[in-house]
Amino acid sequence: MLRLVLAAEQSRLAQVGAGTGPAPELQLRVYAYRAHPERTAFTLGERPFETSIGSFEPAGTRPPLDWAGFERFLERGLSLEGGRLDAAGQLRLLASEPTGRPRWLGRSLELSDLAVAYRAVFHGGAGEPYMSLDRGDMPQTASVNYGGRLRDTTLGLVSLLCDVRFKTFSLGIDVLEGADARARLRRRLVSFRTHVERFAKDPRSGSVLEQQTRLWFYPDAVELTLSEAGDVMVLRRARMTAASERAQRSAGEARLPAPWTQATVAAINEHYDELAEELPELADLDQVVRMLSLFAWLRQAADEGLAIPELDVLLAAELPTMSTPRTFPQLLGFNALPPAGREGPVEVLDRASVVASLDRLGGVSHGRLSAEQRFQRALAALDPRLPQHAQLARQLSSVNTASVPPTELDALAYRAERLVMHRLVLGTLPDEDRARLAERQRGFPERLRVFSVGIGGLDLRMGQVLARAERRTRKMGWGASRPIAGPRPAPPGTVMRHAPAEPKPDWRRDPDGLPSNIVPAHGLDAGGAPAPLVVDTAQNVRRWREFGGGWAQRVTSKGSEGRAWLQSVLGADGPEASSRLVEVGPEGRALLFERYEQSRALRYRFERTEQRLIARPAGPLGLADELKQRPVPAARDRSTPSEPERPATLEIAASGDPATLRVTLTAADQRELTADVPRSLLQRAVLGPRADVSRGLPLAGLAPFPDAAGSPPAVIVWSRADQQRVPWSSGPAEAVGAASIPGEENPLRLAEALNEWWREPRSRGPHAMIGTDRARTVARWQRAPRAENNALLLLPEPGFTGLLSGFDEQLESLWKAGPVARELPSSALSQTIWLVSAEPPGMLAERLRKMARSPALEGRLLAVWSLAGPIREDLPAGLLAEGRLAGVGVSAWPPTGRRGIATALADLASAVAAIRDRDVRVETLPGPTLWFF
Repeated sequence: MLRLVLAAEQSRLAQVGAGTGPAPELQLRVYAYRAHPERTAFTLGERPFETSIGSFEPAGTRPPLDWAGFERFLERGLSLEGGRLDAAGQLRLLASEPTGRPRWLGRSLELSDLAVAYRAVFHGGAGEPYMSLDRGDMPQTASVNYGGRLRDTTLGLVSLLCDVRFKTFSLGIDVLEGADARARLRRRLVSFRTHVERFAKDPRSGSVLEQQTRLWFYPDAVELTLSEAGDVMVLRRARMTAASERAQRSAGEARLPAPWTQATVAAINEHYDELAEELPELADLDQVVRMLSLFAWLRQAADEGLAIPELDVLLAAELPTMSTPRTFPQLLGFNALPPAGREGPVEVLDRASVVASLDRLGGVSHGRLSAEQRFQRALAALDPRLPQHAQLARQLSSVNTASVPPTELDALAYRAERLVMHRLVLGTLPDEDRARLAERQRGFPERLRVFSVGIGGLDLRMGQVLARAERRTRKMGWGASRPIAGPRPAPPGTVMRHAPAEPKPDWRRDPDGLPSNIVPAHGLDAGGAPAPLVVDTAQNVRRWREFGGGWAQRVTSKGSEGRAWLQSVLGADGPEASSRLVEVGPEGRALLFERYEQSRALRYRFERTEQRLIARPAGPLGLADELKQRPVPAARDRSTPSEPERPATLEIAASGDPATLRVTLTAADQRELTADVPRSLLQRAVLGPRADVSRGLPLAGLAPFPDAAGSPPAVIVWSRADQQRVPWSSGPAEAVGAASIPGEENPLRLAEALNEWWREPRSRGPHAMIGTDRARTVARWQRAPRAENNALLLLPEPGFTGLLSGFDEQLESLWKAGPVARELPSSALSQTIWLVSAEPPGMLAERLRKMARSPALEGRLLAVWSLAGPIREDLPAGLLAEGRLAGVGVSAWPPTGRRGIATALADLASAVAAIRDRDVRVETLPGPTLWFF
């Protein structure tokens, strides 16, 4: 596996050398170590193994893989039915002609899919392949976990989609579309009933007030047959089985599923094919089983001493761009059920808006809230007027937070947050739904209950399938199909000859067709020349080079101490950025380390004892904060209008009292209004009007907009300084990555919510924006171009894969407000560009950085709708700092609710096309876009 990476690096170095002469030898230095996670230690060999390698041919102990044969197999659209190994270790695939070409997520299978399946089985880590939606940090979201390195792959996404379908089978809501799917499924399968419908109809459900059930797909019914020698494997059934498991609430409690749960699971298994016709990801799951089964068999064959091909070459296949969500919104629904056992409609109202509101309230920047802060916020949110809330509040109030571990505080906070979540689901129905249900209840009294179904997952372990596979000596076949690839299985009694383990000269080659990969340019010597000089001051010399989505730098101190700092950053603009900073002494020895990855930061140094190096916490590394960030180009100042409008401004700050925050509103005429506002009021504001249990009551001083502040055209909400820094930097007296901002303290979240409040007829107000630079924001907003009725919609390639594959075509059909492009035109651009993309947020951020530097966007407005999750909070300010853009608009969408996205874009297109006034500002257009100036 490593030889492929090293060969790709050798190719890069050959390119750096202009391709002259033979490929350079690589000097390798390898340190062996053994990890001891239970002791937070590892044993390190200080004396390295050193060698030089000029050729990276295979070892020759296994025959080359028939790469071209695999490609022909996929091109013909065959259905994988098994495989056979001959005595020399050559693999022949057994296949059949399917009734329809195997496809998944709308495309044909590719060699990269086989590569992912191989990696999952052979190099998947300690665990076997699986996918699971587990309890998230907050009750409204689930954490998406994978085994077998399936994250960001088609196999992983198919598994997630099949898991998400349990939500449809439970409540009837298609969370991807954001719509009730029951009528659509019943057109295909008349007998389809959801879990909650079966629950409502069963007379025994009357006494059940709560049920937590875990629904799962298991490989219990997947059937393989192996030859006696293990050299032939035939797939007899590639079908996963739906199953359920009741969550155990107390020791000794029965875990048998309820009868309505058993009936739901049985119906899924019985009518799987009919459901798969309407929900194609269920059919895609069969392909996952086939591929994983193939490589699970090959791994077992290798363990049993059979010769197998050199499969590692599959890792040279380039994987397509794919993003799987890291979290997934819970399905929250208001369910109106008739009395147990009685006929009557089961109404399921999707409350995805509550998820969005809670996400905004809990939104943090760069990290998590401390356990104690989260606990205190959750306790304060409980309503003592409600019995359940009051009971839990009494229990939590008695907790000594100083003596309770953080994990326990988080668990207690989670309980309180869950109660608050359900209160919002029940108490914030839209007026039209509330009126309809009230009318129904007057005609036939019934109890309304919220029935929540647990999260599920997929067990993709094919090892257990192999363990129970029948070994046969008679001729094997599979139904009426015949093998069309490879010879017949060996006759009964044939003894396999194992290929010799000694290397063979004719095996020391890679297969024809293997891609010639080259490692992308990286590091300070990425271009084969010293990194360019960025700054040379009296204190420091800074050399800095950008490559791909990252950068590297060396900062050398001119002081007598002779220190230097080496830093490398990967995914520099993405939400999963990582940074490694090393401080080096005059003699070239590393002194201190600072790492930032997975939203966590570490500063440490090594202390040497006789036989150990002990990592000790360290203080700041001495590199100025501005030198940890991307160099900023010189500011471009443009002329200001002669009689500019002036916006009002709003700022949030600490008040000295934990129960309040200081809000300062500066009117357009510079009059200043300051008040210490209860934190609870700001929390209500951030939740927004759609999740407001105090419906009808005004937000004192905020909505309606106060008369004392006049009638400004807009309100600029000042962002915090720590929201404009990259997450691995630090401000005064702050630790790296320590900025954790509750939603009510976050200016971005407050501005989003205020725009929702001010669109309400009874709470009218101006439009809120974000200010990123106190010296330039107002002038930047004043001279920004006005909205026009001929805006450009940019739907980039390959911006729509995975969950939103093909969605770009629907969006293109909705845009009636100007041209649509797949790449940014070099000229004749509109004043406003709306970029809509489902790319992974890190890749989208890289695209935005390039666009912000494009001369074609000089003085223009750029709005981005990220359909694969939020971009980083500091990115808009970084894009504006490039100096070309007039303003940046941002809207982030969860990986669900396609119908809502389409509706919002259609409304925006209608508003843009209807513009006739030359003085319409872009922030006044409908939709969830938050503008930064």
